[in-house]
Amino acid sequence: MITATAPLQMIRAEISVNHFHRWMGGKRLTDPDHTMHCLLTEGFGGQAPKPFRLITPRDQSTGFLYGYGTADAEALRETAAICADLLQCRVIPLGKLDSKPMPSDWPAGKRLGFEVRIRPMIRKTRGTGRHYAEQDAFQDQAEGFPKNEMPNSREKVYANGCAVNLLESAALIWTQSRPVWCRSSASAPFASATPDMSKAPTP
Repeated sequence: MITATAPLQMIRAEISVNHFHRWMGGKRLTDPDHTMHCLLTEGFGGQAPKPFRLITPRDQSTGFLYGYGTADAEALRETAAICADLLQCRVIPLGKLDSKPMPSDWPAGKRLGFEVRIRPMIRKTRGTGRHYAEQDAFQDQAEGFPKNEMPNSREKVYANGCAVNLLESAALIWTQSRPVWCRSSASAPFASATPDMSKAPTP
């Protein structure tokens, strides 16, 4: 049996998409996931759920947030009552915040279904070897093209013989000093790939 070291809560919250966009615009942010990370941190402090998944269906005024943390819904409401501003409370109505405890014991070998979203990033270094910036891996690759040939998010990039539709999920496999892209839908080559993590960027 594998036993969790701390009680884990699954968190679910309804999101007002219109208020969320207002808060994002007020902060001059453009990335929804990063915006939600900032909002959760400001509103819930160290109790903010992480990891989390933001779901905003197209043309819908209500979205959903799923996440995990050690604080249950009541503890999050108590913290938000002190820390969150009025607009943040409209983005995540505290009355529509729910939680449930996850099992503490997980039988080894149990089959579970799950979803993983990835956003590969690379860390850039100066001549001293110290990290100074993080950048989206596709952006780093795209900047290697001439300006008039730089691919956009609707085009495909071919790297090491593996085509990538940039609107689909992709896996970044660190097999050399530069990232190698493989489509997650290409099950056979992806399943047989063994990433060389010794060359992955250190956390």
